[in-house]
This record gives sequence, C-alpha cells and structure tokens, in this order.
Amino acid sequence: MASALLVSALTGCSLFPDPPEALVQQAARAAAEIGALSGVASATSDVVARDEKDHPGDWIVSIRVLTNTVEGLTTAPEPVLDAVHRVDLRRAYRVNVTLDVPGGAGLAPVRISGLGEEQPARAAGPDVIEAADLLRRLPLAKRVTFESGTGTVSLTDPAAHGSSPLAAAAGALRSVAGLGGGALTVVAVLWPDGDQRMSRSIEVTPAAPSEALAAVLDHLASRDDVTWITSDDNRPDVSGTHSSVDPQGSRPTLSIETAHPEADAQAVASAVDPAADRGERPRTAFDLHDANRSHSVQGFVGLPVGSAAPGQTWDELLAPAPDPSATEDQRAQYEDDVRGFLQRAASVASAPSDLQPSVQPGACVGGGGEAVHGSVSLPLWHDPTSTDESVGRAFAAITADWARAGLAPRDRAMGTDFWAPDGSRPASAGIAQASIRGTMDGLRIEAVSLCAE
Repeated sequence: MASALLVSALTGCSLFPDPPEALVQQAARAAAEIGALSGVASATSDVVARDEKDHPGDWIVSIRVLTNTVEGLTTAPEPVLDAVHRVDLRRAYRVNVTLDVPGGAGLAPVRISGLGEEQPARAAGPDVIEAADLLRRLPLAKRVTFESGTGTVSLTDPAAHGSSPLAAAAGALRSVAGLGGGALTVVAVLWPDGDQRMSRSIEVTPAAPSEALAAVLDHLASRDDVTWITSDDNRPDVSGTHSSVDPQGSRPTLSIETAHPEADAQAVASAVDPAADRGERPRTAFDLHDANRSHSVQGFVGLPVGSAAPGQTWDELLAPAPDPSATEDQRAQYEDDVRGFLQRAASVASAPSDLQPSVQPGACVGGGGEAVHGSVSLPLWHDPTSTDESVGRAFAAITADWARAGLAPRDRAMGTDFWAPDGSRPASAGIAQASIRGTMDGLRIEAVSLCAE
C-alpha cells in the first residue's frame, strides 16, 4: 500500500479517480435548469463516490435546492423532479435531491432529503410533502427534516427548556391528523441538552411513548448526569427490514446514558405501557449504561428488571392474519395475474422482452388481508435513440391500454399516477391498483392484486 501511495505521489495520479466529467456536467445542467425555475432561489450539484475504497465506480449525484418562499414546499417538488428526470443521469449510482424551504410566520423551515425517492410502503397516511407541511405549522417546531421518509421535529428553545418537553411535543404531534400512517408513521422529537448537543431524540407514535414513560424521560432529560437519550420505534417496513439493529428482535428500543443506570432502570421499568399491556405494540427494550459502558442494565418498559424477553414483536404483530378461505390456487392465480399485467405493460411500451417482474405477497389495498404486489422497471432509455417524446408515447400507450382494460386514474402524488378499476366493469385480470411513474431509466410500473378471499 505504501508503494502504491508513493507511485501515486510521483506520477501525480490519485488513487481515487475524479468523477466522470460527463456526469458532472449533466448534474450541473440539472441544477441550472432547477435554478431557473420560478420560486427557486438556488440549486447546486455535486458528484461524489459512493465508497472510494470498495465501490470507486459508483457515483452519487447530490442536488440541493433552496426555495425563496415558504410556498416552495408545495409548489417546487414536482417541477424540480421533472427537471431532474429530463437530464440524463443514468450513469449515477444514485441521485439524491434535497429541498430546503425557509421558514415564515408560524412556519418552521423544512429540509427534505431524498425528495421523490420511493419510501417503504406503510399504512395509508400523508405523503412526505403533506406531512412536512403539517409538522412545520406546530408552534413548538424550530425545524422540520425528512430523511428516507422519516420526519424529525427539532424543538424551539422555549419548548426544549420547558418543564415537560417530550410530553408537550407528544401531545402536539398527536393532534396532527394522520399521525401513525404514511410519512407520519413515526416522528422523532429532537432537542438539545445544556451543552447544545442534540442528545435527546425520541420517536413518537399515537401510542408511544406512554404518558408514564414520557414523564420519566422528561425527568431524566432535565438532569445533568443523563447525557444521552434516544429511542427507536423500530417498526419494520413491508420488506421486513428495520430502522435499527435490535438484539431483542423487531421491537422498540430505548437507550440512555446516565451516571446512575441501576436506579434509573428501575424508574424506566416501572413506567406503565397500556398499548403493550393490550398487545397492540411490542414491549420496548431498554439499555441504560454509564458513559464508559462499564455498567449497564437491560430490561423492558412495564416489566420488572430481570424479566425474560416477551415473545411478541413487530414482525409477529404486523404479519398478515391468515385467511383460511384464501386458497393456494387463488394466490397462485393472482401471482399470474400481476405478472401478466406487468409483462403486458412492458410489451405495450416495446421494452426489452427479457424483463422479469418482481412479485411478492403484501397487504391489500387499504390495509388488512393479503394480496400480491408486483413491480417492473422498463429501461426505455437504454436505446440511444430514445427521446422524451418516445418515452412519453410509451407512457401514453400503457395508460391507454389500462383504460381499455377497465382501469381509470384515481390519484397523483410525487410524479406517480395511480389507477384503479373504474367500477363500470370487472377489474382487469384481478388488479386492484396499478401505478406508473417516470424514472431516470424509463418507467416504473407497480400493481397490486385483489385481496385473496
């Protein structure tokens, strides 16, 4: 390695190559187009390696957009994403668009990282833009951020230094319509300690933390010897992944750094959790430890310290309830229906014939029960002769075919068009919902079958 560094120094070559000039120029072009949009104050671009050591050929394009008015939260996303999609960024491993919106009278500033990216499917609820608009209106919000679809509210100084910051914030969040679903499945509350370090971060849901646990955490947060408090609801998305690594399984976690882990663990363990008592959510696993982690105490909120791990986890609670009337033959038929529907869309768009749709079980449209979910990406830009017009014609051909099959447009959000049976005739080939959106590769089609019965 030392000899490689010496050779690099003598030859003037870097071990870590610069990004491709063509990609840098395309990213700059996208930023320039966005910067010229009405309501946009500035737009900048950057291209960096995904991992200079292990993935030196993977490049991440970052585009940061600042709007000049508070209205930019609702007016900017669609034209910004349209401008990104018009530019050829196919050589990028990933394109990350960050939207910054200034604050105003009664509105906190907002930052959304990953604008337009697909987020894990969750229970029906507001999308990221609507959720951010709701949260920025809270009087105790100093700043609102969304990253990977999860929102965080940073508290104003008066709210952070109140007698019960967490209890007050949880009460305010529970007054927000839609908390518990969509982009508001969980919301993190963030506030600094006396040293201005962001060391209190608690995720809030309609049922957690309980009033008793919030009171305990507010007391601990007020003490100088409690230097860190963080909680994670750790609810899995539909792919089965979790937002953090949990040694206890898929359950909420709570970590506290304190000078008195033994005594404070008793207080946390004694806090009642009515939702867990009713079996509506798993027990929260806690870990209280000193600064050096030379002493720690683990347990579960609402159970005596030393109790065995409760069996119920998120995976078990959120697993689709078995439907005895849904036969294997019916599920297999729906898989064939969804796969055939996606393959037909690819054929109508004249996409490559060897595309294989992804098909897997999931929740029914509207939640509850089991359905078949499928998706396929059509790489229409693989052909160097492709143009915006040709991709647009493919989009129109697919949706016209859907209309002939008895589907009709139902909604549009973040550049995605949703279609469903129009009600005038039977659903097309067992399809309950379909969606289509433009991507940097071409088009992405998704479909959900009828509920298995």
